[in-house]
Amino acid sequence: MKINVKKVKKNLIKAYATVAVAANTIALNATAFAAEGGGSSAPEGVDTSNYDALLNIIFWAAGILIIACSCIPGFKAMAEGQANEDKRGFNSGLTAVITGAVCGAACVAVRYIFL
Repeated sequence: MKINVKKVKKNLIKAYATVAVAANTIALNATAFAAEGGGSSAPEGVDTSNYDALLNIIFWAAGILIIACSCIPGFKAMAEGQANEDKRGFNSGLTAVITGAVCGAACVAVRYIFL
């Protein structure tokens, strides 16, 4: 049985990227939730508008970064798959685009749902 090293390497990179995006999204959301105090309100008389604006910027930037880092290679894989008439390549690119968009949107949505 011959092992195709290029195929194994490509699959490992895809798996690592998927796990990394999911882990980063979860870690970012958990960190922001803990930094906020677990959803507790601020003491009376304390102005938190600057902190809220900073959190909004961070969550939007993280969401956009996640989307960009997964959708750009996904669109490239889709284009290569379409050009080479390779359904598997096209489908893997489509999966990367959808996964990245969902993870990026989830990152932004968590800010508005929990914080």
